[in-house]
Order: sequence, then C-alpha cells, then structure tokens
Amino acid sequence: MGKTTFIPLDLKPPEGVQNTETMKQRDTVQISSSFPARKILAVGSGKGGVGKSTTAVNLAICFARQGMRVALGDLDPLSDIAVILDIHTPEEQVAWGPEDTPPDFDACRLEVLPRLDILFPASKTAPGQSGKIRDLLFRHFSRELNERYDILVLDLPAGIGREENLDFLPLVQNLLVVVNPEPTSHVSAGGYIRAALNIHPSLRIYLWHNRYRVDPAGTFNTRAVASNYNRFVEPPLQIRRGETLLRDLAFVPEDPSLNLLKGGLPVALPVLNRLIGGLDNLNEQIVMSAPLNGSLDPVTAKLLRYHVSRRGAASQTLNPEETLKYLEAFRSAGEELPPPAREAVLGFLKHLAGDRVYQAGLSARQALISASEDLLEKDRLFSPALQGIRKGSPDTAATGFLKVFAGSRHYRDRYMRYTAALVLYYYALYRLMLSKPVSELFKELIPLRKDGGRVVRDRRRQIGFLLEKDEQYHRRYFLFVKKLFPVAMKQLDRLAVSLGLRTLLLPDSTGGVNRNAYLRLLADVIQDTANSGLGILSGQRFNDASREMEKGAANLMKALFGPAKP
Repeated sequence: MGKTTFIPLDLKPPEGVQNTETMKQRDTVQISSSFPARKILAVGSGKGGVGKSTTAVNLAICFARQGMRVALGDLDPLSDIAVILDIHTPEEQVAWGPEDTPPDFDACRLEVLPRLDILFPASKTAPGQSGKIRDLLFRHFSRELNERYDILVLDLPAGIGREENLDFLPLVQNLLVVVNPEPTSHVSAGGYIRAALNIHPSLRIYLWHNRYRVDPAGTFNTRAVASNYNRFVEPPLQIRRGETLLRDLAFVPEDPSLNLLKGGLPVALPVLNRLIGGLDNLNEQIVMSAPLNGSLDPVTAKLLRYHVSRRGAASQTLNPEETLKYLEAFRSAGEELPPPAREAVLGFLKHLAGDRVYQAGLSARQALISASEDLLEKDRLFSPALQGIRKGSPDTAATGFLKVFAGSRHYRDRYMRYTAALVLYYYALYRLMLSKPVSELFKELIPLRKDGGRVVRDRRRQIGFLLEKDEQYHRRYFLFVKKLFPVAMKQLDRLAVSLGLRTLLLPDSTGGVNRNAYLRLLADVIQDTANSGLGILSGQRFNDASREMEKGAANLMKALFGPAKP
C-alpha cells in the first residue's frame, strides 16, 4: 500500500493560480504536461446518478488486471471512488511546504491494488480545489505520472461545471461519456458533449451505455444519444453530423453488483427480484403480441404497447381515459384520436383485461413487490415483527400464475414457456433462500468486520477476494454452489410435481431435465446475492454485465493504444 496521507484541498492555491474565469482559461492553455494526452481518459456524464464513478473504477481495475500501470484521478468533490472501494481516508494530511511548495507526489496517492493507485482520494468541496489539482496533475506531477503509469483515468464530477470539469478537457484527448437508456440522460449527455466540443473540437468522445436495455416498443432509440439530444434543442446547439464521431464502446446491463444501495440485503431479495423480472418479461410479451386492428398508425400503435407494458408493470389496472390522453399528448396540438383509432385502443385494452394470464401476472407482481418490501422491513433494525405477508401471499400469487399460464394458449409459445420455466425455478430458489441454513451459508461466504461495535460487511476485503483471485474464497463459492444445487433441484422437482407443472421444466437435447442450465442459473443467483452492492464487476465469472464491462474495456484500450497495449 502507498502512503496514507493526503494534501488538505481547502488550502489556498499556490502563487500564480487565480480563481478568475480569465485566469482559469489562460492557465489551462499554458499548462504543458510531459504525460501524453492520448494516454489520458476523462470519464464524465451530463447528469449524476448514471454510474459514472462506478464505471471509472471498474475500467481502471480492468486495465490494471490486464497488466497496465493505472492512476485513477478522483476529481469528484464527494470522492465517490473511496466509497465504492470501501476506503476510509485518514485524518492526517500533508500541507503545502514553505513558500507554497507543492506536496510530495506520494502524499497524494493511495495504492489500492497492484498496478492501481488512486490520486486525491479525499473530499474536495472548497472553492479553488479543482484548479489546484489540475495544476498539480499537469504541471508539478507530470514527470512522476510519466514514469509510473501507462494510463491516467480521470473521474470528473457530473455536469458541465467549468472549473471542476470542462477546464480539464483541453488537456486530454479522450472523453468517455456515461449514459443511461432514458431521455433525460441522453439530453444531459448531449448537452455535455456539446460543451466539450466547444472547448476541444478534436476531442475523441466515446459512449458507455450503463444499465442498458432496449425499449421494447421501439419508441425511444436507447443507442441514439446525439439524435435524441438534437430533438430537444435549437439548431445552433445541436451536435452536427460530421462534427465528431461518437463511438459506442459498451452496453452494460443493469446489475445489482453495481448498486451500492443493494448491499447487505436479505439473501432472498435478489432471487425475488429475478422472479418479478420474469413476470414482467412474460407480461411484456403478452402486450407486444396482443392483436390490434389497423385503425392505428404504426407510431401510435408502438406508443400504445409501450405505455401499456410500462403502466401495467406499475399498476394492476389500465385506465382507458388515461391511455387515450397519453396517446393524444403526442399528436399535433394534443388533438383527439379519430373514432376508429379510439375504438382500436379500447378494443386492445379490453382484450388484455380478458386475458387471464396477463391479469394473473399483474396480480402476482403486486404480491411479490409487497413481499420484497416486507423482506426489507424485517431486515431493518427496530422494525416491528410482521405477521405474514401484506397484500396477498407471494406463494399463492406465484403458483396461481403458473397454473393459469400452463392452461392457457400462451403455453404454446416456446419463448413464453421457457420464460415461465424460469419463473418456476426462481420461485423454487426464493423459497430456498428464505431458509435459515441457506442464510447462514451466505454469511460464511461474505467477509465481515466490526465497525463501532456492529458487525458489517467488509466490502474492501471482498473486492480483494474477487480481484486478487483468492483461492480460498473461490473454493468456498464453488463448494457452496455444489452443496446447494442438489437441494435446489429437489425443491424444484417437488414444486413441479405438486403443482402439476413438470412440463415447465427446461428440457435438454434428449428430452430430460436440463441440469446444466439450472446449475448455471443457480451459480448466477448465488453470485448476484453475494456481490449485490459490491460496486465491482471485474472478477465475476458468471455475469453478463461483467463480460460486457471487460469487452468494453478491451475496446477502449484498442481505441486508445491500438492493437498493442503500452
């Protein structure tokens, strides 16, 4: 580990660095660094909460594990990087020397992994601190950076603040913009890209799609950041065709490992969320395949299916008048739909209201959401004891839905049938995860530490287990999977027999039960549960988001350095 003392960033800047806008711009231009700009990656976002700092940390870890010497500059005032890595910065700090002599480089860094250092891992909330860090990085520490590191990753604060963010861009060559698949994120990212290009027209800009998903109705292109932004701004503010090439590098799906708010949750909750997701998937398929007559134009038809799939997931009822108002809001001057189109909408809603599987799925979802709320409530300190489950039993809801599905016409659709098979398996695992012996097994898998008299999860130690290939930890993980799998299959078989649903078991090529598929699903669930809220994807072997993260890191390395890394 490196030294654990850091400069106090509330001290005044050294002589020659002033806080006026004119001086900030002039100082940016004058700085000349020996560290090549092409080896600097700035990570930014138009708005907060999109996973920017988590992306920066995971990319830095990926680079380090591939043999690169990495410096991760923590430029966000709140120092989210320290929170993600479960690092507690020390109280002692190093001040500037006589006559404002800059601090020693080692006083500003912390080694967190082999080949990975964090620079400035402390809170930076006082005025002028960002300008001071910029001066240190690109003037005073230029030689040390060049000698020690192959790449410098800068985690910029969200938004388009001049001193904290945009003033760094003229000194770099590569900007990675993190976005989420939603309109507000795309518009904010577009505004940030516009501001960045105004400052540095030749900046190479890459897009990192986090929590990625495809809009099932096709009304919102979740990949088209520039065009989605341009729709909401006047021509002078738009990102013009040919002005820059926005290259998509990765599409990382939603993953509980990356949500720090999901750490320390009941072990049954991740699999319960998968169960709810399976119901949502089935209901969405029903909405997308429901008949709709030709009185609606294609765009309005897509909007209708989109609205119903989203609204149905949030409520058990579909209000016809609300649906019509939603569709009319997209028409010129909010004009009403013509009578044939209104009749088509009402007929569509009536069809879904009479679909027993669709209605059973909505009802089951509400009961399972209530069950997840109860799991959280029971896990909180000082919560009153709860008697049973509110708003209906999750057992009755899940099993009732599966029985209705098995006797419906939707059962003939192979994709829907396989999705229902996953719902059955996740329900079996949910029942298993509620048992005390399984909870105790998870406690053996997750490292703990004492914190102020409490026993809490030792996230930093668990991150180390993943990244430094701790053989003992991985052995415990595989033994856990091996021990739990026969129990899970017995639980599944008993449920299938008791419910008369053996035809819903996933088949293999010989017509038997596909045990390999169920083993993989169980390994995924255990990993999701153990690593929920960890903040780190690298090192997870059975994880789609981890694979996409590693792929994106490889794409980024090739874009920065070509086929051969430095």
